[in-house]
Amino acid sequence: MLLGRFLELSVQTPDVLASVEFYESLGFRQCVVGETWSHPYAVLSDGRLFLGLHDYAFDSPALTFVRPELSAHLAELERRGLRFQFRKTGEEVFNEAGFLDPDGHMIALLEARTFSPAGFPDRDFSALGRFGEYSLPVRDLDVALDFWRKLEGVPLARDSEPRPRASVNIGGARLGLHQKPDFRQLSLTFLADDMAARIEYLREKGYELTAATLRSPEGLTILLRESKSKGGVPETD
Repeated sequence: MLLGRFLELSVQTPDVLASVEFYESLGFRQCVVGETWSHPYAVLSDGRLFLGLHDYAFDSPALTFVRPELSAHLAELERRGLRFQFRKTGEEVFNEAGFLDPDGHMIALLEARTFSPAGFPDRDFSALGRFGEYSLPVRDLDVALDFWRKLEGVPLARDSEPRPRASVNIGGARLGLHQKPDFRQLSLTFLADDMAARIEYLREKGYELTAATLRSPEGLTILLRESKSKGGVPETD
């Protein structure tokens, strides 16, 4: 894998405890984190989605991958046309680097994992249903698809109605690329056959939803959608 394996969606979190409590109230579970970072850090998961909550200022959210021997690998990525927004390498530091995709989404690379792999015996145990994808707004779907293919992303599906959208697997993460004018930030999409009932349950529990959209304490948009097919691309509206 050119970028390595997907690790987490890294999110700047001003109050890690509040975010942890929010996700745990929905059924998410904490992973065991290491001592890589000096700032407060927690990882929450539903067995498919991994959210890294960081009390640290950075270009957030960031799709974060693990690439062993990262320092030696950066030259190859530059030969492929990538321009790094930051790079920290050396024998005395934890090696990391980051670059932007054509639509300004941050992709971060780390030399090693920062939390232990989850040993959950089941998946999709949150009240939100099944995690579908990391949904990214794009200006031009063909440009976005070409970018991710060059990074060895594997296209999974593409639709043109009601608007252009596609999905790509990259390092084990499913990215949904949505060409939609009013879709402006990376979001998390969850699917369920009984999503209407789940939304009603969440409202009864006191969660504030706008239509079928939930907002996390750190500002992530969570989209709740009815399942329509097993292989298609989830809608964002």
